[in-house]
Amino acid sequence: MVLIVGEINSLRRAKKARAMLRSMLVIIATCMRVSAVFGQSVSGTGFFISPDGFIATNNHVIAGLNYIVVRSNGGEEYDAEVVRTDVANDIAILRVDGYTFHTLPIRPSSTVRKGESVFTIGFPNVNIQGVESKITQGVVSSLSGIGGEPNSFQISVALQPGNSGGPLLDSKGFLVGIASAKLNPSATFARNGTLPESVNYAVKSNYLLELIATIPGLAAKLTKPQKTTAKTLAVLVAKAEKSVVFIQGGQVMFPKARHYELNDNSHKKPIVPQSPTNPKRSATQITVSNYNIAMDLFNKKDYQEAFKIFDSCARDGYAPAQYMLGEMYGDGLGVTPNDTDSFKWYLKSAQLGFASAQYAVANMYWNSRGVSRDDDEAVRWFRLAAEQGHVGAIAALTRLGKI
Repeated sequence: MVLIVGEINSLRRAKKARAMLRSMLVIIATCMRVSAVFGQSVSGTGFFISPDGFIATNNHVIAGLNYIVVRSNGGEEYDAEVVRTDVANDIAILRVDGYTFHTLPIRPSSTVRKGESVFTIGFPNVNIQGVESKITQGVVSSLSGIGGEPNSFQISVALQPGNSGGPLLDSKGFLVGIASAKLNPSATFARNGTLPESVNYAVKSNYLLELIATIPGLAAKLTKPQKTTAKTLAVLVAKAEKSVVFIQGGQVMFPKARHYELNDNSHKKPIVPQSPTNPKRSATQITVSNYNIAMDLFNKKDYQEAFKIFDSCARDGYAPAQYMLGEMYGDGLGVTPNDTDSFKWYLKSAQLGFASAQYAVANMYWNSRGVSRDDDEAVRWFRLAAEQGHVGAIAALTRLGKI
């Protein structure tokens, strides 16, 4: 086929327009700088696709990481390795050791119709919402993604940071896609003067099936969709949750740390990291486990014990734990209230790129809490948080006429 000059220019303009539109997307892994030394730490969601430990997620959840820790629905933690990636379609396949994992049946996305009911399960904003999986539901709004791209669905299912890599499931609990992205609120507001509502995206399952086909023998292990009777959402969720995993990773290992395990009375007990009961646990897994245990204690309002473990993780340079110390000093939970210490820990977390901490630092500069008032610094930190899609920061910049 021969294209005339006008057609070539038209194609170039279309390609440029699609690239601009893609720049308005924000990936929805919970991403933050852990420290200048430790590099990047990321959390997201994934799900088992075979009984012997193959897991699907988004490529952006695990890109550039040299350690990945997966926690199953039952609470077991595993070191994962990357088996295959498809950068163009934002898909990755991982593997952990094991042979009895629950899996999700995969339905070809070519059979999905616009308007079908769908839902997702994931781990959004674990530092705020906790480590229990969350569900949201909606419909398939469009059979194409941003700019009409064919590899994605547009969905009305609510997605938050941490939902990346989670399964998009139909009304029978069959996998039809992978939750992947949402429109960047600040970029959309700057372009159109409005904030996007329920405009989110999921990679189609057909592209996952294509990647699976490149791994010898894996396709034969998949669970095939079977005819089934209608089930309530609660029943579907209870079954699907068994296949969904929480993913955390980073670029280097954390320092050696004590590990705390909860007994039946919800008290912590330290054990040696390389103990007979946990011979393969890495320092990374221990730090992540400590933080999760501290969050569990915090949610149970055992603030003093939670503070001790958060403090240990924070001094190891773990940004979410530093943020939680800022919260606890600010609210006087498990410790004497101290705005100066609250600001100090918020700032450490913010400097590592943690959006919620950046928003907190901005508010403290603006309200003269723990630090002298500095409007320019407040706006700077609001902007940094807004660039990561923090809704509160975007709203603050809008009120201040800075967006």
